[in-house]
Amino acid sequence: MDKSTFVDAGFTLPELLIALMLIALLSAGGIQGWAAYQQAVRLEQQTQLVMLFLQRVQANAYWYNDTRTVSVIQVDKTWCLREGKGHR
Repeated sequence: MDKSTFVDAGFTLPELLIALMLIALLSAGGIQGWAAYQQAVRLEQQTQLVMLFLQRVQANAYWYNDTRTVSVIQVDKTWCLREGKGHR
């Protein structure tokens, strides 16, 4: 192979470092966006569960023609909803 026909091909080290830096920055932004999306989905699911629980309590109160109460209690480090009979 003659040196006069040899063409340099490829990228220089600074070009590769800049490309890797851009990929890392875009990936970090994507990961943060994904985490925010997952948190929003979990919040929506838990909200739907609370709504279904309250609808069930309301349906039971109508069915039995009774007053029902909903309490928020703390069990260890978590919070729970509890249904009970209310006072007339």
